[in-house]
This record gives sequence, C-alpha cells and structure tokens, in this order.
Amino acid sequence: MKSLDRQVELLASYFSQSNAKNLEVSSVPIIWHLDHSLRVINSITRALEQSDPLKFKRNFNFWRIVFFTTKYIPRGKAKAPQQVKPEQQINFSELKKRLNYALENIEKLTQLPNNAHFPHPYFGQLNLKQSKKFIRIHTKHHLKIIEDILK
Repeated sequence: MKSLDRQVELLASYFSQSNAKNLEVSSVPIIWHLDHSLRVINSITRALEQSDPLKFKRNFNFWRIVFFTTKYIPRGKAKAPQQVKPEQQINFSELKKRLNYALENIEKLTQLPNNAHFPHPYFGQLNLKQSKKFIRIHTKHHLKIIEDILK
C-alpha cells in the first residue's frame, strides 16, 4: 500500500494551494479534488469493511477491463456519486480529518479479506484487489488534474 500512502501524502502537500483554480482545466478549485479523492478512499474502505466476503460474486464488466488496462479516466465523462461529492463550502478542518481518516483506512485495507467487495456504479462488484487498484487510478486522475491546475 506504499503507493497509495504516497498518493495521500501528495494530496496533503497540496493543502496549502487548495484555493487555486484554473477554469481551463477544471470548473472547481483544488480543494474540491482533494476532498473528493479523500471521500472516495474513505467510502470505499467503509464499504469493503461492511461487505460480506462470502457474498462476493465475480462478474464480467467490459468497461472495468478497459479502465484497469488503460488506467485512464477521461476528464468530465463520469459523474461522481452523491456520497463522494464535496459540499459547496468545504471546511478545511473537516478536510484534515478526512485526510487522517484516509491514512488510517489505507492501513485497514491491508487487513481485509480478499473477497471484501463494494459495488462500483460503473464497474460492478470490485473485490479488495480491484478496489485498491481503482483507488490508485482514481487518486492519480485527480492528482493529475491538480497538477494541471497549478501549471
């Protein structure tokens, strides 16, 4: 999980620039991408923890295969589920709490059973390994947006 730890540390390194915005890159400021990324990590971990590994069923999903193979999310195509969308006004102290919670959750991911799972809205059931891969690709996507905002 070292790569995910590094990604979360990189997210934290952008806290000081969280109000930066570049409308040519994104309609929302950096703080939105930080908050969203942390919410995704935390909500997926919570879903994995609450899942029943005995109920995991493998399923074929063409778009999941494409996504995991290319490791690419096209910008502006997918819509974030409501539970991982930041509020209009993002509270900085809440953002710091989400960061700490995400760091704790990354550690939890190392202790979950392989068939822990969560239902992704586009890719179907993702087991633990797939979930970790999704989190890394998703976080990388938002880190790239943040970097482009700051160019």
